Amino acid sequence: MGLLRITMDHWQSRQRQIDIEVLWPSLLRMADDEDCARRAFLLHAMNDAAWVGLGQVEIIRQVAHLTREEVFG
Repeated sequence: MGLLRITMDHWQSRQRQIDIEVLWPSLLRMADDEDCARRAFLLHAMNDAAWVGLGQVEIIRQVAHLTREEVFG
């Protein structure tokens, strides 16, 4: 694996983490319920280059595991 690939993988991983740390709580605050927030996050992830590389099955799995408790305790 080349240096560019390693750098891109790390960068995209960090982008996904930022989405979980920033976007997910924002969607929870704006949405009517957790399912609505999850659908909005899924829509984002399915169209974002940092997520698309994971494949649909993995994206769906990761989004399904997002919870309100992780954010608001």
